[in-house]
This record gives sequence, structure tokens and C-alpha cells, in this order.
Amino acid sequence: MKSVAIIGSGPSAIYLLKNILLGLENASNQIEEISIYEKRALPGIGMPYHPETTDIHNMANISSDEIPFLFITLEDWVREQDAVFFEKYDIDPSKINGSTLFRRLVLGEYFHSQFRLCCEKLREMGVNVSVNGDTEIIDIHYHETYCNLLSNVGQIFTAQTVFIATGHQFNVRDDRGEKYFSSPWPISKILPKKHNYHDFSIGILGASLSAFDVVASLAHRHGRFESVDNRFVYLPFENTEAFNMVLHDVNGWLPHLQYEQQSALRKVYRFIDKEHLWALVDEDGFLSLDVFFDQVCRPVLHRALLKDEEQSLAQDLLQPEFKLNDFIERMARKHEYQNAFEGLEVEMKEAEKLYFEHQPSHWKENLDDLMFCLNYHAELLSAEDYLYYKETMQPFLMNVIAALPIESAKKLLALYDAKKIDLIAGIVNLDQISIGEKVQVSVEDEQKSTTLDYDMFICSGGQKDVELEEYPFPSLIASGTVSAALKRFKDYSELEAPEESFNWVVKDDIQYLKAPGIAITNDYSLINRQGRAVENVYDITFCHAAGLRPYAYGLQACATTAEIAVLHWLTALNKPSLEMNM
Repeated sequence: MKSVAIIGSGPSAIYLLKNILLGLENASNQIEEISIYEKRALPGIGMPYHPETTDIHNMANISSDEIPFLFITLEDWVREQDAVFFEKYDIDPSKINGSTLFRRLVLGEYFHSQFRLCCEKLREMGVNVSVNGDTEIIDIHYHETYCNLLSNVGQIFTAQTVFIATGHQFNVRDDRGEKYFSSPWPISKILPKKHNYHDFSIGILGASLSAFDVVASLAHRHGRFESVDNRFVYLPFENTEAFNMVLHDVNGWLPHLQYEQQSALRKVYRFIDKEHLWALVDEDGFLSLDVFFDQVCRPVLHRALLKDEEQSLAQDLLQPEFKLNDFIERMARKHEYQNAFEGLEVEMKEAEKLYFEHQPSHWKENLDDLMFCLNYHAELLSAEDYLYYKETMQPFLMNVIAALPIESAKKLLALYDAKKIDLIAGIVNLDQISIGEKVQVSVEDEQKSTTLDYDMFICSGGQKDVELEEYPFPSLIASGTVSAALKRFKDYSELEAPEESFNWVVKDDIQYLKAPGIAITNDYSLINRQGRAVENVYDITFCHAAGLRPYAYGLQACATTAEIAVLHWLTALNKPSLEMNM
């Protein structure tokens, strides 16, 4: 009997189930049992959309058109709901379309419905599917032909194949009382008690979508948003005079805004096929970022910028001396303002015009596709290129691609006009935060170091890198079944002395960079300490694989990653399977 365990039940797990279902025609006699383990009571939702973690005021930044298909689109599913649902989530059914953005909790209900439907269809195909809520798997004991899974209450489960899809990993144990929070999740912990207010200054590390979830939830507890004389304004409640929020971002950036897309779904091989991409790999086994930019990105971005009427930059891209770093610096400068909120207002007018006229931002959309492609071949990057990606490219990419909904931007501007929010540029060193009567924060920019005091400080910079030592299944670490993600240096001799921010590793007389997370194959099998694939354990959790898959964010990456892992697994069962449609 082929028994399968899936740890986690969010979107990645749902896409796993969907791909298993699609492959059952060729593997039905091979799969008899699927057991799903979810640490929360309500399965099939995922942390960003779960009522235990998020809030009614948190908006999703992904539309129906951008969600890989399950059994029904989000748009059509919402249309089928009743009047009570529409009232609960403040939805006008006459205005629903493929690009409508809904509250995160709406997506949670949608995914829960698709999860249940997936389980039902698998059962109809003769698979015994068990869903175990309130069951946290805290350890995995690996054996050559099976694994034992240990739960938080001492239960032991057995499966021949294990898929790890645990999603975001936040450690609430790093919180310190009611003043310092290492993450905003669950968001209920940072909210004032009923009939109370946080009538003081709150520091928020980050200025991206997670930070705006914090801003929205707190703002709605301390005032209301209204349209007054054709202006969208924020009206604070009484006794909240001292309430205000200060965002901290290294560059002083607010996110780029929601943009229209020509093709809403990403494809790994939209602009280059697999064969031609592998032809770019050099004799040492590296795919150079410069080569990838020159051979793949440059012509694509040139065409996109011409469509966007960015003639000057498009012409610069034709010059061989105009490199990847030049492109990033040029596009970043276009988004830099002396006052980020005033810049946001300028960009919002243009974004609204383009969005409502259905004019795509071709360069942003194409850049997302290009980086999606690079992500699934990032194991080919040298350690030098990987460090450049992490330190320079990734902050820029996340600011551009993790776009802020226009309605959310309006709320930010209303809060700014009401003097309830500000943004400070500079580096916040979390190791130097002092917590006493106040939370004391040191901020360093290019000119000076400043110390600020807050009554509450919330880290909202998104998912942090997960090191091997933090991997949630200690027996896999102890047995060597899982190993650290390593990046080989192309030319170690040219490097300066190592910095504290990363580790050097010497293995078989070769120098490596120890990257975040764990080592995986291209098909998401674990790689053990001896460098061999562990064929019956897969980990598709994005924060575990961040060292080798650094751009695996969002639902589209969930779907693609699940498809890759299931395709490999079904092939390993010696049965024909579905071809990938990437």
C-alpha cells in the first residue's frame, strides 16, 4: 500500500492534492491512503487567510485572475455566495470581476471549500483521505522505506511518502510581553482589548504588505475611514490623540502599486525554453546573473519598456555596458521620493489611470515572469551571484512585485493626512533593541544614528530566513536526513574577509556559502548529509527552500512547486504521468 502524509493544509497542500488527483488515472492502484495533518483546528485555509491569524480589515493583493485554477475560480465562487456572505465581507456582487481584490478571509473561505472538494474527489477515486485538525507534527523519524511522524500530543503516524507543506514559520516565543512582537501573527495579539485604545506611538519594522496589514488592523480600531467632500479621510476616535504609527524601511520605500497585467499567471518558460536556458550554463556549472540578464532579460525588458513608452530606458538596454545593476538602480530611482507618501499620491494617480483603462505595466509583469523562471534554476547561481541577488535584487523585486492595492494606498494617504502615520528610512538593528519602560530602537542611515522610543514595536518585515538549526523536525537534522543549502563560490580567491551576515563552509576542499534553509533537489526531495536525494520525503515549504528557491512567493509559486514535486513522485512510482504545463 502506498501511504502518503501531507504536513500542512494551506494552499501548497491543496495544490499537492489537486495534482495527485490529476495523476490518479495512471497511479490509482499505487495510492491508497492520504493523511493530512494541520496544527490548527480548521484545515484547508493557510496562515495568511486563516481567521485565527488574520483580520477582517486585511486585504489580499491577489485577484481571481492570478490564482491558479482549482475547481472553480475565486470570482465565480464568490458570485455563488448568499446575501449574508456579501454583507459580512462588504461585497457588492454587481462589481465582482476577475481583477477584484477581496479580504484575506474571503480567500480563506474559498480555499477551505476547494480543500474539501479535493478531498471528496480523491475519496470518490477510492483513496482513503483522513484530515487531522489540531494535530501538529513536531518531528519526523526517517527510515529507508517509511517515516514515523510524531505529533505534539505524542501520537505516532506512519507513511511511506511525506510531503512537508507547513507554510510560514513564525516563532511567537520571540515576543517579549506586550511591547515587542517578533511578528504580527496572529494579528489579534497586537490589537487593543475591546473598548480600549493604544493611545501611544507604535513602531513597525517594514513597509510592505505585512506591515500594511498591521496598519489597517490598528487604524480601524482607532478611527474610521470615510469619504468627505469627495476626499477619502481618516477620522480618529476620541481618546486616541496620541495614537500614531511609524513605519521603518531600510530604503524609505513604500511598495509599488497594483498594476494591470496582460497575462495574470506566471510561467517558468514564458520567454525561454528549458533547453536554451541550460545552454547558458557555463563549463563550471554556473548560470551567471549577467548572462541571464543579457541573453534573456535584456530583449524582453526592451520590448516591454517600448510598450510602456519608456523610450529612454529601452534605448539604454540596447547598450551592452548597461548592466543588471544599472537597470535596478534606474528603476529604483524612479520610485525614490523625498517624502514617500507624497510620492505615493503621485504614483496612485497614474496607477488608477492605467488600471481602470486596463493598460498593463509590461515591464513589471515581464520582470515577474523572468524572476519566476530564474527562481526555478537558482541552484545554478554562484555564491557571489546569490549574495548579490539577496542583498540588492530581492529588496527591489519585492517592492515592485508585491504590489499594494490601490484602495490600501488610499487608506495610507488618509492616515498620513491625519498625521497618524510616518515613515523613517534606515537600518533597525534588532539585536540592539532595548526593552524597559519603552522599546528603544536604534536607526542608522547614511548620515547618522538615531534612537527612538516606542510603547510598542512590531516586526512586520515578512517571513524571515529559516536556518537549518531552526528546521521544525529535529530528528531529520540529527540523523543527517536533511542538510544545509550550500552555494559554491565561482572564485573564492577574489572575495574579501567573510562578513558576519553569512557563513563559510568548506566541503571536500571546496568553499561554499551556507545559504538559508535546507538543501533540496530540483524536484523538492530532501538532500541528506552525504549529498544524496531522500526520495520519499519532499519539502515544498517556501521558507525552508529559500536558499535554493529565493523567489518562491505567492500562490502561483505554491501551485508550480506542488506540480513539480508531484510529477517527480508519480514518475518515481514507474507510472506515466502528466506533462508539466509551465
